[in-house]
This record gives sequence, structure tokens and C-alpha cells, in this order.
Amino acid sequence: MAQHDYVAANGSGAVVRGDFNDALLAVATMNSGASAPSTTYAYMAYVNTSDGHLYQRNAANTGWIDHGDVSSALLRYADVGSGPNNIPQLDSNGKVVSAVLALEINPQTGTTYTTVGGENTDAGKLVTLTNSSAISLTIPPNSSVPYPIGTAIAFQQGGAGTVTMAPGSGVTLQSRNGLVSGGQYAMWSIVKKATDTWAVTGDLTS
Repeated sequence: MAQHDYVAANGSGAVVRGDFNDALLAVATMNSGASAPSTTYAYMAYVNTSDGHLYQRNAANTGWIDHGDVSSALLRYADVGSGPNNIPQLDSNGKVVSAVLALEINPQTGTTYTTVGGENTDAGKLVTLTNSSAISLTIPPNSSVPYPIGTAIAFQQGGAGTVTMAPGSGVTLQSRNGLVSGGQYAMWSIVKKATDTWAVTGDLTS
């Protein structure tokens, strides 16, 4: 972790070489530190070691743009499908530049499962729940897994065992038909509406 003003000071050969090495170290570590560099340049990148986010200086060099958590496989969820009505954006060659083209599948075979966040987040995935016995599916509170508002997760009952959704502490699951899967191969999804409120829809019963 290092930061530098990128101005080489006058001095002896050894001093100047040391200054160059310090500047190169700052480049190699993306100007990382607990606070922003004191000397900034347009488009400069910097990793904040306090919140773990990647920041980039704007074109006018008047502020920082937050590009999200560097530990995430996807920086800035808002950049995905960001065109009008969430239609994927295309570049001049007709290639998709901002969209998730396929759902990642998270296969689960136990009799209990709680959705997860972090690096292996279930957000935007299809979670398959397959067992011959009944399965309990828990949606955790925001205090445990802080999914962003608007997060969607899909589920499927893969085996004979029916799946019953269970809200974590303080969680509200809003479903018209119930919280029990309708049978083998039934599919449903949830969408986070508020801090601890999820809309539930799909092949469910009570």
C-alpha cells in the first residue's frame, strides 16, 4: 500500500531512484490507503483500505467515483443491464457491454439452506434445492446479509422434498399463494423491496 504525488524531487541519484521506486509502488498498489491521496489527477484510481472500495477520479478532477467493493466479482450492480428498460447496451461492434447473459446456478442438496451474500452471493442466481426430504429455505435479515434493494433470487425444487420458505428475524415475505413450493420442478423468485421486505412470486402454495 502506497501513495505518491508523482513529482520527482531533485536530489542525488540514490534519492531520485528511491522517489521513483515509491511512485512505482503507488502505481502497483493502485494508490491504496485508508484515505484518499492528497495529490490527485483526472481519472486516477485509488483503493480505500478502510471500506474496500475502488474509486476513480472524475474527468474534472473534482471528486471521486465509487466503483464498488474490490472483493466482488461484479463492480457496481447498477452498471448491469443499464440501458433503457434494462435492455443490454451494445458497443459499436454490436457486442454486449453491460448485461448478465445467463444465470449462475447454485445447486443445494441438503435439507436446510440460508441464502448467502458476499463473494459467493446468491443475488441474481438460480438456487436449486434437491432432496428427497422436506427442505427449509431461510431468507436472512438485512443485518446478516445486506442485499441491495432490488436484488432478485430464483429457486427451484429439484427433488421430491418440498421447500418451505422461512423468514429470518424481522424479515417479511410477501406472497399471494403461500411459502411452500408447488412440487418437483416448481420455480419461484424473490425480489427485495425494502430493508427486510421481499416480494415472492411463482409456483407456490400454502
